[in-house]
Amino acid sequence: MKIPVYFCDFWKWNLPDTPGGRCFIWDCISDLCELADPQRAEIIIHGNYGQEVRHWPKKKKIYHTQEPYGKYPLDAGLRTEADICFSYDPDGPRNVRVPNWLNYLVDGGRAAESVFPDISPELDYMRPAAVAPAGVFRDRAGFCLAMVSNPACRPRNAIMDALAERNLLASGGAWMNNQGKRLHKYREAGRYKYILAYENCRQPGYVTEKIVDAVNYGGIPVWWGALQTDFNPARMLDRSRFPDDAALIARMEYLADHPAEYARIVSEPLFREDPRPLIRARIRAAVLQLS
Repeated sequence: MKIPVYFCDFWKWNLPDTPGGRCFIWDCISDLCELADPQRAEIIIHGNYGQEVRHWPKKKKIYHTQEPYGKYPLDAGLRTEADICFSYDPDGPRNVRVPNWLNYLVDGGRAAESVFPDISPELDYMRPAAVAPAGVFRDRAGFCLAMVSNPACRPRNAIMDALAERNLLASGGAWMNNQGKRLHKYREAGRYKYILAYENCRQPGYVTEKIVDAVNYGGIPVWWGALQTDFNPARMLDRSRFPDDAALIARMEYLADHPAEYARIVSEPLFREDPRPLIRARIRAAVLQLS
């Protein structure tokens, strides 16, 4: 008999019953569980985009947050009240590490055209097709795309300033916009050689969708954030490997002038070892533990 569960307080696109949505948690447990109304549900799986979970104080709860603890005022209480948390924090007795990038992987024909326009349905994150140098820049006339709304990250602001001074940056977000309008990230990403993938902060385990977004559209992510072991470091440019912003930009310009070397990077797999099976197993174990 399947375990009845109810999802609430998530961003709509991450709810399991949203057409075209993506919910990695549900993908992991759909054979063990069934969606039920909250009165019948044995477990409430909830986020922090609302307070519906507070209507069910006696239910077993799994709290999933996509941001570092403390960003949302409700976090402390929701974390304390939950039986288990799914978050960026390392695995522990009451926590399973479930980073948000899991919801942005589109291999296996799972891309939603409404969310990810013009994306290849044949992406393989372990064995990608080799990219020929001759055509690597055919549709990538732009140099670097940034889509930023949060102004708080000083290292990101600094690299954006440095790129903009050299006329190498198209900034289409709300912050430091130089395009005269907001751009649609997923309609623009395939036109640029690089996608700025700086996180909002450097916190252990905090790795969002930014690297995956760049890889999904075939560009090179320019990454800054916490030490990460999820992804193949050869598939990106990691700011921590350069002495300063000038050296990073010099490398970006060099690769833009040497298509064979650029092509070698974008032909690298996203994963050297796929972390998803282990994450999936831990999610399933957590749900079974509560049932």
